[in-house]
Amino acid sequence: MRRPLVIAAVIAVGLTAGLVLTGRSAAGPDRIAVPAGWKDHVLYTTVDRHDVKQYRELYASTPEAVQAMREGKPLPHGTVLTLIQYKAQVDAQGAPLKDASGRFVKSDLIAYTVMEKRQGWGAEYPDDLRNGDWEYAAIGPRKLTAATGKPVTWVNHDDSPHQITITTGAESRGPVLTKGQGYTRAFAAAGTYDYICGLHPSMKGQVEVR
Repeated sequence: MRRPLVIAAVIAVGLTAGLVLTGRSAAGPDRIAVPAGWKDHVLYTTVDRHDVKQYRELYASTPEAVQAMREGKPLPHGTVLTLIQYKAQVDAQGAPLKDASGRFVKSDLIAYTVMEKRQGWGAEYPDDLRNGDWEYAAIGPRKLTAATGKPVTWVNHDDSPHQITITTGAESRGPVLTKGQGYTRAFAAAGTYDYICGLHPSMKGQVEVR
């Protein structure tokens, strides 16, 4: 299978509880939204991500889609797959807590990643980027709250580099962050501050400083 078009990176924001900046690519993910009834979809697997301390749930819109996966067959058109990312609960040393079965215990919601298959979708992409008839989007909390003068830290958990750029008032650019690197700054005055990824301007978020 060809490599899918990467539709959005996730930059985790570390405050008391982690939030995210998420974005959409310019090439079609505006077609995708978090399904309103995703909780009623089929939960077909869960994943503990030790590298980023996340608990993840993966849902498929229909039992037929799950059956096709298990049989190694193409998923039917109209299938929606939803990945729900949560922070894992951690102990005082930062190690993920585990339940009686040895699995991570989920905490705060981080983001949704949704992929949907429709007839003819993806036809506009170059052949080396197209992944059949699938479209993708990563969707998450776009606004976070911080206290005046308290530091806000963004950590890049994506394979692509990103750059936190405050666009409210005089533009302020942080360093380019590769995977695992972080950027910290405080906001001296109360207000709402818009920010983007300086390398991917369609990725946007806000910090509300109180």
